[in-house]
Amino acid sequence: MTVAVLPAQSPRPDHGPDDTQVLNAWAEWLRDRLDPQWRPGEWDADLLLFVGDPSNPRTSVGVCSVAGCGVPIQVQLTGYCAPCRKAHVRSGMTREEFEAAHKREFRRGNVTRGSAICAVPVCDRSAQAQGLCVNHYRSWVKARNRPGIDKAAWMAALKPLADVQQCRVLACTRERTNTNGLCRTHHRKWRQWAGRADVGESDEVAVARWAEHQPPSLAVHMFSLAPLSPVAQLEMLYALQQRDAREQPLSPQAVRGSVARLSDVPSIALAGDSYPECRWSGRGSTGMGEGTRALLHGVRWEITSAFEQFQGVDPTQQRVWDLRTVSQVLPSLKKGVSPLRNRSSLDFGEVRQEWLREALMHWARTANPNSHSLRRWHIACVIASRALELRPDGGMDPGKLRFSDVTAVVEGFKRAVNQNGELYSSSFQGHLLANFFELLEFGRREGVLDGLSPRFVRHPGHHRIKEVEENEEEIGKAIPELVIRQLDGHVDLLGNGFPYGDLPPDAVNAMFRTAYVILRDTGRRPAEVAGLDVDCLEFDHGEYQLVWHNMKGRRRRRRLPIHQETADAVRDWQKIRVGLDLPSSSARHLLPAITNRYRHLDSGNLSRCIRSWVDSIPVLDSEKLGPEGTPLPFDRSKIFPYAFRHTFFICSAFASVRDVGFAA
Repeated sequence: MTVAVLPAQSPRPDHGPDDTQVLNAWAEWLRDRLDPQWRPGEWDADLLLFVGDPSNPRTSVGVCSVAGCGVPIQVQLTGYCAPCRKAHVRSGMTREEFEAAHKREFRRGNVTRGSAICAVPVCDRSAQAQGLCVNHYRSWVKARNRPGIDKAAWMAALKPLADVQQCRVLACTRERTNTNGLCRTHHRKWRQWAGRADVGESDEVAVARWAEHQPPSLAVHMFSLAPLSPVAQLEMLYALQQRDAREQPLSPQAVRGSVARLSDVPSIALAGDSYPECRWSGRGSTGMGEGTRALLHGVRWEITSAFEQFQGVDPTQQRVWDLRTVSQVLPSLKKGVSPLRNRSSLDFGEVRQEWLREALMHWARTANPNSHSLRRWHIACVIASRALELRPDGGMDPGKLRFSDVTAVVEGFKRAVNQNGELYSSSFQGHLLANFFELLEFGRREGVLDGLSPRFVRHPGHHRIKEVEENEEEIGKAIPELVIRQLDGHVDLLGNGFPYGDLPPDAVNAMFRTAYVILRDTGRRPAEVAGLDVDCLEFDHGEYQLVWHNMKGRRRRRRLPIHQETADAVRDWQKIRVGLDLPSSSARHLLPAITNRYRHLDSGNLSRCIRSWVDSIPVLDSEKLGPEGTPLPFDRSKIFPYAFRHTFFICSAFASVRDVGFAA
């Protein structure tokens, strides 16, 4: 399969003459940035055709699991193609019984298998009637009434016909059967279109233009960019390659749906309100699947960002930063905790004081922060800005700020809350306050805060946040021992109805049961449990130790003594894990990811599974008694992965063993 950059083509004259020069330059800019080696074996640039490989984990395509079928399918829970899925429903069998007994019968040709070939040995044309191509069928109709005619002998005596000519539609491999150069399928579509457009069916110029932007027959694992205008072809290919670079999965079905809705758009960058996402957004988007809607949304973002780069717009000079766009200018942002796969914005306008906002933006442009640090310094400045807004002049004049203003800012940090309205922990408040004063020092050194009053400085004796004992903060968040015992009695329900990639239900239960035991017995943070290495157990001096990575403190391979029961749970899962077909990206991790996009279990999936499990438990009593002496129901919203860390801390403190391996 050839892989090449799309050839230069003149854009269709569907736009204003003033746009022609811009579109030509824009198209050239895109060509210079396309990867000619993108998706070898799947993408054919000469044919504008993508044929998805089910073995590629980054392509959202599967294969029907019925033996002998092998038809590519969209990744879905059933694992069957449409005919096999219908046959399974009609059979009334279990999945195992159906797969053992069912055999797919192919009654007609389709794009997956191709058309049947003429039964004449020397003919490779498509069979159309009684196993014969059109020419040989017509000859057989004339010959079959001859006395003593034998069909097999008649076919064996035939000579080869002229070479088969393919349909004039790009990438269509079917035989052309009409004088207009189209196969039977495309000829039928041409007649329908010509009738609606009031165009003569024999108009050679019209049929050539029509065929130029027709896709071949496509299966679920294929898409064609032929229906798009030449510029839109470049734009779509650029967007898909950019999404690929961020390891976002490629769904051929979503691309096919997007192409169908963009076929009349001369250029995505200049589409404006004619972009289909704008026309059909919302719940009334008839016929548009979520995958198509999401891709249209993503493609528009990709092209808008690229067009701004083409125009020379510096994204770091704007007040609202799209971190994915800015990361192209500041690569350090990609090194944060997030891979920046999805849209992520940062509004510097939330910092009302211009002097503080400019200092923060200057630091962001010059200090090479990662996305995690940038967000935290931004939060710190927003908190300080809100505190300064309450001062007499709103803190707008940096030269008038005094000691009392610093005190007001510190008090603002003490009252700071997160997005859920919960007060930040004292330690986090202290970290944010330190970030704010670090920014002021940076600004003074860089000369961007020369106008800041020398009295607006931190006084170590007054401007500090006392760190509350962790025990005092966390004691109310611990899960009572009575509730823990009830949870232990229902571990068989863990993961029920929680689909997790290709893992069978019993493996899903075993994996999340192991994660629960580790959370309960070790007090590690959810992300630390999710990211455990596959060889996380060590046996030393007669006891097991859990080897874990302190993500928050950036200290790797820490060791924590654990009980035999905990070690047994990990070892049991390790044995089960060996026999599973897991994503290759998870080879080094104990708890595998759901797809190859990630390395290990996502802590968000762990949280959702735990909460779903807790909600499924029929009865969960609290330690409190009601008026009649019966236990009151426990508040299930208090059970989440991080709560087990609080519980471990409290139990360790009460047992006077807080120092046993517990590291913040």
